[in-house]
Amino acid sequence: MNGGSPGPLDGLLVADFSRILAGPYATMLLADLGADVVKVEGPGGDDTRGWMPPVRDGVSTYYLGINRGKRSIALDFRDEGDARLARELSRRADVVIENFKPGGLARYGLDHASVSAGNPGVVYASISGFGAGPGRKVPGYDLMVQAISGLMSLTGQRAVVPREATKNRRVNVLGAQIVGTTPDRLWQPTCGKIDAGMLLEFVCADLAGLPGGAAALELAADGLDGQLPGWARSRPCTVVLDNASAHTAKAFKGRRKQLTKIGVELFYLPPRSPELNDIELVWRQAKYQDYPQRAQTSTDAIGKAVDQAMNHQRDRIRQSATNRIQAA
Repeated sequence: MNGGSPGPLDGLLVADFSRILAGPYATMLLADLGADVVKVEGPGGDDTRGWMPPVRDGVSTYYLGINRGKRSIALDFRDEGDARLARELSRRADVVIENFKPGGLARYGLDHASVSAGNPGVVYASISGFGAGPGRKVPGYDLMVQAISGLMSLTGQRAVVPREATKNRRVNVLGAQIVGTTPDRLWQPTCGKIDAGMLLEFVCADLAGLPGGAAALELAADGLDGQLPGWARSRPCTVVLDNASAHTAKAFKGRRKQLTKIGVELFYLPPRSPELNDIELVWRQAKYQDYPQRAQTSTDAIGKAVDQAMNHQRDRIRQSATNRIQAA
């Protein structure tokens, strides 16, 4: 505990090998009661460091909230030197808490049998979604619990057109909602999978308006926008990504600082976050209300239907903005 008299767990050393929520929340409570908690993170840090916004000093407030009062060290268990440090920490600890997949720490000598052999008095807690039974290897995620318990059935399911041929027919859409005094919507239908390179190009070309798109990003970030005809820095814009793999992809490595320099901030919303639900509500409206016909026979037909649905959405946004301006 910070300040005041020592807490009831003062002097207790806790080795925290847990991640995300359940384990970190448990060790947070121990830290609040005065224990010395050493949080061991992988080389990339706990996943929740990237769950932003909200953010404070460049770190997710979600991470800060459930990891307060702890010390932290980054160790790569695949490196023998780092694994040795982790084993030494567990040997000295009074309490070890982990939430790896069952058996996941055995290869590093950090499972209960290995730790208790060198530290007989240790309190060793393993946290898993489904205990040590037949489902022990199933991750304890919210969607898994909903599916297994049957709760997910309460949300209903999408109606499927009978005998609808779906082979070789797929259209994905890159889209952005523009807010402010002149709200609008931009989108780009594409056949097949959307990758990080396409996303970066969309952000640079369609949102930032860079001539040449991502290829001109470095030039613009260096402050040479005067050399780019027809382009100058506009008002800041925030881009929210709901795809973790795109957010951490190599295509964006080193590009976030460049994007920030031209007024584009990137954020990632984890699945099932309230903010992401609000954003997805707009897309669901486009998908299920403005795109009622669901039996197109070609990719071109699907693309045209998607464009028509998005145009309806854009017209609705623009009309709403006009009404607000007239009312004011």
